[in-house]
Parts: sequence; structure tokens; C-alpha cells
Amino acid sequence: MPSTYNPSGSNNNCFFVTLAYLIGLQSVDDLPLDVKEEMKKLPNGVIVDYEMEEIDRCLKLAVGDKYQYHIKAWLFNDIGSEIESATVIRRGSGLRRMLRMNPPNTNAMWRHEQFLLDTWQVSMLGVGYVTTDNKSHFVVLKEGHPPAYVCYQHDSNGQDKWPEIKRNWRGKRDWRKCWLKRKSLTEGNKVICAFGLVANQ
Repeated sequence: MPSTYNPSGSNNNCFFVTLAYLIGLQSVDDLPLDVKEEMKKLPNGVIVDYEMEEIDRCLKLAVGDKYQYHIKAWLFNDIGSEIESATVIRRGSGLRRMLRMNPPNTNAMWRHEQFLLDTWQVSMLGVGYVTTDNKSHFVVLKEGHPPAYVCYQHDSNGQDKWPEIKRNWRGKRDWRKCWLKRKSLTEGNKVICAFGLVANQ
């Protein structure tokens, strides 16, 4: 049975499903007509290569005067939104100790988009990521401890996508060497853009 947010069962409308969820709509069918027209214009309904102009245009059409929106991209960062560990550790020994306390498999402190929840004062974001086999997807990032990455494209109750988004550590016992050599601690999938909506008062 298709997700209520995606009655057609399409595999190619994840951005629009995510957008509909963030706005509080019942499905993509409830998006404004102009947005649905944009969806039809796109190849298979997909925003290709995270075209930020297209994302901006769709957000503008969707929110009208009801919301302000924010967009952040890490398109030209080869590690996506992951926080570069060498940069972080140079901020001081106190933070270094905090990082050492975090188990390698947690998502704490390692992703810029999680800090945007506080920066933009929102409880949810739309997040776009790309996998190692060059597949792209949009999901909802929800505030929590830790934050949850949830897809509503094919499951009305949401599907946990953190296992797919998280990236594998390169040698769990040598991570201090990775810091010192200024290399990324992780490899694989990466988050490359995020957007958030703030309701106008």
C-alpha cells in the first residue's frame, strides 16, 4: 500500500514528499498547483544533481506568505555536511576530550545540518543526500537525541534512513591518526543540502 504522502507510489518525487510533510500537507497531491507543475517538468520528477535554483523556486512557490525558508548546501565539499575533524579538534583540548568520549558509531557532533535545527529555530528539516553509487534522496530530519532521518515516500509512518545516511569510519582504532593527518573520518554517503521552513507570525 502506497504512503499516504505519496498516493501514486512514485519513486521519483522524494523532494516533493519531504516538502509536503514539512508544510503539514496530507500528500504531494495537496501541494500548490504551481509546485506540481514544476514536478511534472522535471525529468521523472527528480531534482537532478541538487539544482539549488530549482529547489529555491519550488520552495518559493510552495510556501507563499505562510513561511520563510532557509537553504544550505555543501555541494562542493567532498565530505558533504560532515564536520571536518581536523578543523574541529584545533578549537581546543576541551572539545577534543568531548569528541573522544563519543563512540565511533554515533552521529553526535559530526553533521552540520543537525546544528541548523537550532540555528534556524526549527524542529524539522528537509535533507538531501547522495550515496556512493550516485543515487540521491531527500528525507525529513527530525530533532531528537540523536536526530532522526526519516523517509515518508513509501511508508506513511516513516522509514529510518540513518543506517543509509551514516558513513563508515576508516579504521575504528586509528581515528586519532585521521585527525592529525587532516583526513575525513568517514567515507561513503554524504548529505549535501538542507532546507528549513519557519512559519510567519
